Amino acid sequence: MCYIIVVTILLLNLLIAMMGDTYADVKRSAKKLWHLERARIALDVESSMSTSERKLKAHKYWVEVQGERYLQVEQVNNELFKSKDEEEDEND
Repeated sequence: MCYIIVVTILLLNLLIAMMGDTYADVKRSAKKLWHLERARIALDVESSMSTSERKLKAHKYWVEVQGERYLQVEQVNNELFKSKDEEEDEND
């Protein structure tokens, strides 16, 4: 009976550890995926506009860097969007 209780506790502990590790992996890759999706949206917007539309709205949405035109994206302050978990991770 004691063996069954100890094995059950160990297996539950292992399950909790595996779930925590999986959560950490997903959390790490989520930010990378967010940046990838943001780039895909910018590319989609850029591709859907004709060259003449891009030139008309150049002063508002487009920036020129070394002769190349890029869609200008407003920078976001990531500090405003941090979860409590991320704040705790930084404090540790």
